[in-house]
Order: sequence, then C-alpha cells, then structure tokens
Amino acid sequence: MANLTGRPHQQGDRIPHVMEMQLRSPVRWAACIQSLVELGCDTFVEVGPKRALTGMMKELAPGRKAIAVSSAAAVSDLPALIQ
Repeated sequence: MANLTGRPHQQGDRIPHVMEMQLRSPVRWAACIQSLVELGCDTFVEVGPKRALTGMMKELAPGRKAIAVSSAAAVSDLPALIQ
C-alpha cells in the first residue's frame, strides 16, 4: 500500500518515486486500512514494540482481527493467534 495515496502501488517502476514523495507527505493510514478492507483483508498484524496501530484498528476496521507482536519469538505464535 502506498501511504501517499492510500491505495495499492500500481506500477513497479513508479514505486521509487512514490516512496520518495512519501517522505515529504502526510501518511494516509486510514485510507490504506480502508483500501485493505475493501480488498478483503480481515486480519492485520502490527510488528513492533508498542501497540499504537493495533489500537486504532478498532475504529478503522471494526470487526477485523488486529494482532500485535513485539518480538521474534511472538511471531512463531502467529498461526495460533490468527485462527
């Protein structure tokens, strides 16, 4: 997903330009999540030491599963958490 547009990347040759523009533009997090929901995503995994984005998912993607993992060891538990 392109944080610049909130939509999937369309052309591989444009990704470097879009990534550069993302450095100077606001992140369209809510639009990215909405696009993923529209594409059928029903489970979201946040990887990192905190749960800030996972907490937002209740509002952005109600009824979808949001899981946070904060360590490499926790990643191995994902299959059980996703079911």
